[in-house]
Amino acid sequence: MARARENLNLRLQPYVGTPLAEVVAWLNSMEKRDANRKIEDLLVMGFLAYARLDSGQFSAEKLRITCLACCDAGDKHFSTMRQTLQIEPAPMTALPA
Repeated sequence: MARARENLNLRLQPYVGTPLAEVVAWLNSMEKRDANRKIEDLLVMGFLAYARLDSGQFSAEKLRITCLACCDAGDKHFSTMRQTLQIEPAPMTALPA
């Protein structure tokens, strides 16, 4: 039996010279499957916790676990970005007393 699918059609037409246009051009330069995978990963990482919260179908514990998993994925993504760009992380500063 075939699994049901959700569909999202998104059209972006940013103005040339904007940061979004740079990202769109970069994604358009990739194989479609690779670009779609990057977008899929970022959508889940950035919005899954909100989607589950707004659905009202998840317990507080499941939302907590989802949030932590999304934050962990974000931390890993940005760590990889810093490594790729050879940027040292900002030093941790002491919290005010």
